[in-house]
Amino acid sequence: MRWVLPPAGFFLDANVPKLQFIPILLEEDGNYPVEANRYLIERSCGEWSPAAAQDAQPIVLTLSSRKNMAQRMVAFLRWCRNCSVDWRQLDYIDEIRSGYQLDLLAGRKSGATKPLARSTLN
Repeated sequence: MRWVLPPAGFFLDANVPKLQFIPILLEEDGNYPVEANRYLIERSCGEWSPAAAQDAQPIVLTLSSRKNMAQRMVAFLRWCRNCSVDWRQLDYIDEIRSGYQLDLLAGRKSGATKPLARSTLN
């Protein structure tokens, strides 16, 4: 899996300007993982935010934050595939805390392949 930014003006021509600066996740075979991309779009555009009150302004991520989120999602989805687990049905304690986060602490799944500090896991 990898991520790419859409070509300049691509979504403007398609009359969907909100997608212009949101990374696109692609499988190695070129397939488009719909649910994973929807997750990235909703959070990038502030359409879903866990801390936002109903009348609060949406939290829209910067381009740098969107790229960072895409990179982390690619690493996480690769981990899920390597462990043969469905990311939509993971148990936080058994798979996230006792699996993925331990791999991050050990440097096995961080983008820089070096151990992450406990404060940067989430």
